[in-house]
Amino acid sequence: MRLVESRFLRGPNIHRMAPCFVAVVDLEGPWPVDLGELPDQATLLRALLPGGWTPVVEDAAGGARLLARLMFAVQAWAGSPVTTCDAVSASSKATRRYRLVCSYQQEAVAEEALRISVALVTALLERQAFDLEARLVSLRALAEAPSQGPATQALPQLAHARAPDGRIPVVAITGTNGKTTTTQLIAHVLRACGVRTGTTTTQGIYIDGQCVQTGDCSGYWSARKVLADATVQVATLETARGGILKRGLAFDHCDVGVVLNVSSDHLGLDGVETLQDLAHVKGLVARSARVAAVLNADDAWCVAMRQTLAPECRPVFFTLDPRNPVFLEHLRAGGEGACLDDEGWLVWCSAGERVDVVKAAGLPFTWRGRARYNTANALAALAALRSMGYATAAIARALTSFVSDAKGNPLRGNEFEVDGVKLIVDYAHNVVAYRALCQAARSMLDGDARLVGVVTSPGDRRPQDLYETGQVCGQGFDELVVYEHDLRGRGAGAITREILRGARSAAPAQPQHGEPRIRHALGRGLTAARPGDVLVFACAGSFADLVEGVRLKSPAAADRIAHAVSR
Repeated sequence: MRLVESRFLRGPNIHRMAPCFVAVVDLEGPWPVDLGELPDQATLLRALLPGGWTPVVEDAAGGARLLARLMFAVQAWAGSPVTTCDAVSASSKATRRYRLVCSYQQEAVAEEALRISVALVTALLERQAFDLEARLVSLRALAEAPSQGPATQALPQLAHARAPDGRIPVVAITGTNGKTTTTQLIAHVLRACGVRTGTTTTQGIYIDGQCVQTGDCSGYWSARKVLADATVQVATLETARGGILKRGLAFDHCDVGVVLNVSSDHLGLDGVETLQDLAHVKGLVARSARVAAVLNADDAWCVAMRQTLAPECRPVFFTLDPRNPVFLEHLRAGGEGACLDDEGWLVWCSAGERVDVVKAAGLPFTWRGRARYNTANALAALAALRSMGYATAAIARALTSFVSDAKGNPLRGNEFEVDGVKLIVDYAHNVVAYRALCQAARSMLDGDARLVGVVTSPGDRRPQDLYETGQVCGQGFDELVVYEHDLRGRGAGAITREILRGARSAAPAQPQHGEPRIRHALGRGLTAARPGDVLVFACAGSFADLVEGVRLKSPAAADRIAHAVSR
């Protein structure tokens, strides 16, 4: 038997809508095992597991159930009782692996209970002696020890109260693509309405629009930092897959949950093997909402989430297609939502009425309406803000003033000019994002201008994902440079080879190059581009990488970009 991993999910999570302790164990044989052949352990087990105790464990599934019962029983014996402990198969690929999901009162006690249970079952399997009584005495002493602070608390309480019930409005945003932009959009509108926001994104933590911490801040601890800031009036929290799986949500529920889309990305990681698995993870944000869940009517996985909502939560849909049957049926049933009409207006529909809010072409971040994915993000933001009670006129004014630049939305749809070449910097990194970005960028070309791509993808993606990324980029760009930045366990050159293999299968006649170094890849792309061309740089690095990559081709342009970023 082997303990594979364990973690505390300190908020609502994909297993429970409450904190829990999760462990994955590999229950390798030999099976069956007769516990009655070991009289000392058998006596103690009878005392711990009264009722239904059987001396024979037939297989790994039985061993997992025994582990779960032990986890439950030893915590109760130590005076730290729990309400549930279940064992389920962890993966269809590894039939001996099981996941234990256990409630807990004290983190240290739960961890030690797991160690005791695994050690005991291992001793039984290997016919070895095990001093269970001594371990239980130590566990009780641990349970009775003074609290060691926040690490022993299941769900830390907020450090202050800003309303009679100690809560502020929380908007949580998730999806495969568009999370950061939509989060920043919502926060921008709220600030324009005079609200002091606390915002988390994959770029950092922002308090009232000012960055107070850089880095990927889309998980549990970053959200807790915002929620613990006594000056924040509304929290807008980008809520990524990784944070949900590693620690759960940072709040017991949100007011508005936004799910933008579900498409292939991160599959094969952290037990998420299929799109259905991924939808279940991202759907936690919708399930945690209590006022409204904003869902994409153009995405079947998002539409299905309306069946999982809390009773008091209303679904609110958005769509780029005003004839979407799900959206129209929702409106006929008295629901509300946002759509893009045939004339390019973002429209709010409610109670049988429609309000033209703003034209997509008038929103700078949509590239005059060409970037339909950002129009969809604007519709999601509109639906979330209307669900919170903000007026359409105020939302329209604020949306038109949002610019996706280096300050307002860094590395997301930023535009620069380098010696006559339009440089678009974005964080596209999966098939759907690259396809949408290529379509939007190509619509900017005039005459015989070309579209050049400098692209990459994270190294922990499956080989087929990298290959399909290459196919989309091979079809979408007239010239392609592939680089590597985040290997995540892959050997040097592996990402480039797989993406180029896909690109060459789709467009063998197009010029396609591998340049592993991010800055040199951008320099090579700019050298290949001619005045009038559009170059898309899928920047997985930093603004320093952008500036220094540009400097390899044009020092003057690099200085201008650096100055614009530093202002």
